[in-house]
Amino acid sequence: MKRIYFVRHGRTGGNEKGLWQTFDQPLSDHGRDQATKASKRFKNIKIDAIIASDMDRAFETAQIISADIGLEVIPTKLLHEIHRPEAVRGKPKTDEEIIRIMNEVEENWGNMDWKYADEENFYDLRDRVKEALDELLALPVDTIVAVTHEYVLRMIFAIIFFGEQLNPDLFKVVFKRLWAENTGISEFTFDEGKWKMLTWNDHSHLL
Repeated sequence: MKRIYFVRHGRTGGNEKGLWQTFDQPLSDHGRDQATKASKRFKNIKIDAIIASDMDRAFETAQIISADIGLEVIPTKLLHEIHRPEAVRGKPKTDEEIIRIMNEVEENWGNMDWKYADEENFYDLRDRVKEALDELLALPVDTIVAVTHEYVLRMIFAIIFFGEQLNPDLFKVVFKRLWAENTGISEFTFDEGKWKMLTWNDHSHLL
């Protein structure tokens, strides 16, 4: 049986300032404190591997967790956060032009033939996250910590629960009803071809 602890990265300055994140956004001091608290949750669990998005905020979170476990972090681009258009990265979410761009992107989220620029749509993200899950399941170990991002966590949940039935409209339902706190931990198992969710967004270490 495979057991995977999915962890959202700690807070960043971008989170705190209400910006669309850049790829190289580091953790804030608060985010490092969150990651340190999350790391204690794994101290008495035998973890075999830590894999993380190589975006700075997720990789740094994984490194803080790994310090208590003593494992080298395996980086992967497959666990990156959804790619937003380059034009909005690092910009305030309240800026009128940025709002216009993102509204247009969201309106075309399920249109595989439309792109504003270099962003990912539903199909791009779904296929990448499916590949990420396959990569995790292929690791020759039993228990894994995987550090990733909020949007990706929602897509992981949607793929596991809806399988081949997942479409843009079903994902919107998931998106509106699921939240992942910074360093929230979601525990899943995979056994005999079946996923089981044991916890979602456990962030009791922050309370």
